[in-house]
Amino acid sequence: MSSLLDKVKKQKKPESKKLFGVVAGLRLMGKTTLAGTLPGKTLLLQAGILESGSQSAESLAAKLGNELSVLTFHNMTELLDIAAELKTDTEYDNVYVDGL
Repeated sequence: MSSLLDKVKKQKKPESKKLFGVVAGLRLMGKTTLAGTLPGKTLLLQAGILESGSQSAESLAAKLGNELSVLTFHNMTELLDIAAELKTDTEYDNVYVDGL
C-alpha cells in the first residue's frame, strides 16, 4: 500500500515557475514582509482576525519593483472560496497565505 506522499510523487508534474512553501515562525518575525520579496505579482491573503501587518510587505514590494495585492479573509469558508477561484487564475505569479 503506497502512502499519500508516494501518490503525489507519481503524479505528472505540470511545468510551472510557481513556488509553494510553508513559512512558520513567531509573531513579528517577518513572515508577512517576506511576501513583498516574491517576484512578479503576488496576492497576499491575510487572516483578518490574526494579521494586519501588510504595510511592510507592500513597502518592500514597491521598493523591489514587485506587485502586491492584499485581500483579507475572515473565516475558512472565505479562504476556501478564494482558493476555488484561484484554481483558474492566470493573473498572479504567487499566492501567499498569512495567518493560518
